[in-house]
Amino acid sequence: MRGRTVEWFRGPGAEYALFLVTFVCALAIVPLMLIVLARLIRPDTNIIFIWLNSYTFWIYLPAYPIAIFAVAARRWLLIPPAVFVIGFHLWWVLPDYTSGRPLPAEAETAPAFRLVTANSLYGNTRLEDFAAALSAQEPDVLFLQEYDRRVATALAEAGLADALPHSREAYAPGWRTGIAVYSRFPLENLEVLFVTNRPVIRADISVDGAELRIYNIHSVSPGGRWTVNPWNQGWRDYIELFGSESAPFIVAGDFNMTQHHRWYGELKEIGLKNCHEERGRGNATTWPYGAGRLLYTILPPIRIDHVFASDGATCTSISEGEAIGSDHRPVIADIAILP
Repeated sequence: MRGRTVEWFRGPGAEYALFLVTFVCALAIVPLMLIVLARLIRPDTNIIFIWLNSYTFWIYLPAYPIAIFAVAARRWLLIPPAVFVIGFHLWWVLPDYTSGRPLPAEAETAPAFRLVTANSLYGNTRLEDFAAALSAQEPDVLFLQEYDRRVATALAEAGLADALPHSREAYAPGWRTGIAVYSRFPLENLEVLFVTNRPVIRADISVDGAELRIYNIHSVSPGGRWTVNPWNQGWRDYIELFGSESAPFIVAGDFNMTQHHRWYGELKEIGLKNCHEERGRGNATTWPYGAGRLLYTILPPIRIDHVFASDGATCTSISEGEAIGSDHRPVIADIAILP
């Protein structure tokens, strides 16, 4: 047995220690393989899978030291499962680190506007600073989630109600907070729709003669097992709604999902382009930041606030602001309406 012990791991109890480390690595890699298979076969079908997929970047990281140990210690049976997990992990996360797509040439001269989308957080105690920061971004269109009258007052005091005089707010029945759109441009064909009892504001705007449809959404948050069905059904309904559009449009807001959930992929399958990915910022994060629960100080940040654009529109730049009194960072996107 001594001859089988790797040279760098000798001494009293070396073989037992090596066996113990191997056993721990095996215990760790098997669940990771099962999580990969669950994502491939039954994605987002329960709350555990939804949350595991949210943290795709982090949960598979143990496979890397396991692979290194397996090679160094010549534990050959550990290598295939570690490589299996690492392969899928890289397949899923590397696209977030690409350089994005080149801008269409016509985007340079196309009519354009600035969109800011922000979840204000119900109970935000710094609304004055929150509104001032939004105003400093000089938006042409402002989307808000977790909006209430306190937010409306703060926006008015910051001058945004005057700067963006065309507005609409919408609430789900019995809810204290809702969503709102403020716009420099008139909101034509304005409608409030409901998806899983959540309001959706849809309107058409015209920028220098170019028309674009806009959607502000705030989807169900998958915060517990009782939210799994509404969350999945809501996204089925959103996909059907957006898939039926024929005119150019954008959809933005608090999606309560990441690029690693199945519905994100289905948005892309119906032809929508994610603005962070388009501009090579797929690794950006928007939640949780700043205020919020104690748990938020433990959870690593992820991207759940998004801007998607259909053909006929493109994002020329995108960034994130500071989370002032909120647990979300606002997203600032410059949108060009293509001819």
